[in-house]
Amino acid sequence: MLQLFGGLIDERLNLRKLQKTNAENDVIDILLNLSDDIDRTHIEHMFVDLFVAGTDTTSSTIEWAMAELLHNPEILEKAKAELEQTIGKGKLIQESDIS
Repeated sequence: MLQLFGGLIDERLNLRKLQKTNAENDVIDILLNLSDDIDRTHIEHMFVDLFVAGTDTTSSTIEWAMAELLHNPEILEKAKAELEQTIGKGKLIQESDIS
């Protein structure tokens, strides 16, 4: 994962060299502008931490919801019925089903 974020940082550094600009477009640019205070290793690890925190939060929430549904079969049946009514039985959910 560090290689992935390292590659993204390399791409941004190359882009900044080609454009000869230090525009602060996003968090990568801001962190790179702070390179006197924070080194590349810290930037890479910060992105790993942010990625893991976001992923872990989502997976933990889904795990909790599934456990609650399994402990409450009546509510599970209601949720299944609502999904079948909204999406259709046996169909994959689409983004348009959510909005």
